[in-house]
Amino acid sequence: MLTRRKRLGNLGERLARALLLQKGFEQITDLNARRPNHPGGDFTAIRNGMPYFISVKARDKYQQNGRLNGGYNVYPTKVCKAAMSYRAVPAWVSIQIDVENARYSAYFGRIDELSNPNSVSVPMTPRAVMKYECLAESLTDPEIKSDLSNRAEFRPTRQVSEPQTSLSRLEKIATEVLGFKPGTKTHRAITLYLRTKGATTEEVKAVNDGPYLNCLTKVRAMGHEVRKSVVTARNRRAVTRYRIVLKMAKEVGTSNTPEQPIKD
Repeated sequence: MLTRRKRLGNLGERLARALLLQKGFEQITDLNARRPNHPGGDFTAIRNGMPYFISVKARDKYQQNGRLNGGYNVYPTKVCKAAMSYRAVPAWVSIQIDVENARYSAYFGRIDELSNPNSVSVPMTPRAVMKYECLAESLTDPEIKSDLSNRAEFRPTRQVSEPQTSLSRLEKIATEVLGFKPGTKTHRAITLYLRTKGATTEEVKAVNDGPYLNCLTKVRAMGHEVRKSVVTARNRRAVTRYRIVLKMAKEVGTSNTPEQPIKD
């Protein structure tokens, strides 16, 4: 059985890969796939012609005493040493997991841009994160559960009495309208294909390690439409984008006609 720290790490790496892809990084390589627990970092990637060596740290937003976890240990010296062998810029991605509200935020930065590059940790206070590149802010993910918390026995995931975010709305449609089980790879794929812009297979693979196109066959069998369009990727290759258009999208107390796009 995986430890809490290991499950946090796996979740962080999955989220980081998808977020980096969304932010224009290309040729993303999972170093842990080649060598588990790769020294110093987790991914290499290129953006705007610049190669990066990236260490990913996912941590509970709060300490066991309930106070904010104000710094995530990245060990910049180790990251810089490992980056040299790849001739890449040493960088980091820190993912702040708010278990109680089942949300996460993520930030990116270079080691040499830290206020104290020789420090062990990346500062994660509200004031510090304002200086970083924000990859995601207060998004939801079905894998964020109460047992990931530093205080799992005291802090079960509670229902938050606030309006549903766009992402959770699409997750609800994938579950309640289309019948896909939450937390599965097909459910995550369907959620992406439900977006107004849809998703390319590359975008889905970044989250799921596979495009899961078979689930679209099931969607068609239900009488819904799957639209395809050809778009140009960042590497200038033509790729296919898929988008689900529901015959009737039913949510709690709401219904949409086929002509009304579901906004993400």
